[in-house]
Amino acid sequence: MHGIDYVEVGSSPTVLFVPGSYRTHAAWRPIQKVRVRRYRMVGISHCGYGTTLATRTRDDFDMRHETRIVE
Repeated sequence: MHGIDYVEVGSSPTVLFVPGSYRTHAAWRPIQKVRVRRYRMVGISHCGYGTTLATRTRDDFDMRHETRIVE
């Protein structure tokens, strides 16, 4: 999938930060700053937020759009 807005900092082990609804990875910045030395942190933005492409239509409520980003 192209056009996923994400940040990646630190080194292993990896922790994935998924924001709450209608958010970007920026919601996790305070925690990422504190834990950056101990973990590899990857933060994503939902479809249509940040620079992540919006891939669904108004009538499409399927979660597959969001789970593809996590995958």
